[in-house]
Amino acid sequence: MAVIMAYFINIYNLMWCSMNKIIIITGTPGAGKTILAKKLANAYSCWYLDVNEFIKKTGLRERYDKKKRCHIVDEKKLAEKIEGIIKFFRKEKIGLIIDSHLSHYINQKFIDICIVAVCDRKILYNRLKKKGYPENKINDNMECEIMEVCLEEAREFGYGKKIRIVDCSKKMDMEKIRRI
Repeated sequence: MAVIMAYFINIYNLMWCSMNKIIIITGTPGAGKTILAKKLANAYSCWYLDVNEFIKKTGLRERYDKKKRCHIVDEKKLAEKIEGIIKFFRKEKIGLIIDSHLSHYINQKFIDICIVAVCDRKILYNRLKKKGYPENKINDNMECEIMEVCLEEAREFGYGKKIRIVDCSKKMDMEKIRRI
């Protein structure tokens, strides 16, 4: 737990938080999760957890898939680690925004709100191209967005009424963000 808390202290050294909810933000890579998550964390002065950085710092990567050009992570192990962090934040009544396309794997009983970031397909394609994704990875992610994979998985994992869909295609209005 000390390594995990040191990670948070290095990222966000805040004195207080105006919200004590645990919010996950999921969605297809490139949909706008990170921008939305950081804006929410800033708007409510909450802690922000970038799950990709957390995975790197805690050694949860299992292997590298050369074909897909990504690291493979055991979603169950990841969820268990994050659930431990959430328990600490709940106990301390501190808000936390969790940013990852894998965040909906966390047991819904620990989460107050599940935001699914969505994006216009043309805009998403251009974002992924700009990030330097290879064509096969762009196609995989475009298919996920078209099939609403993150939304459907969030529903399958029992998030139901906790789900909020936010279109991140354009610049996000702070008033709209505060109403989430």
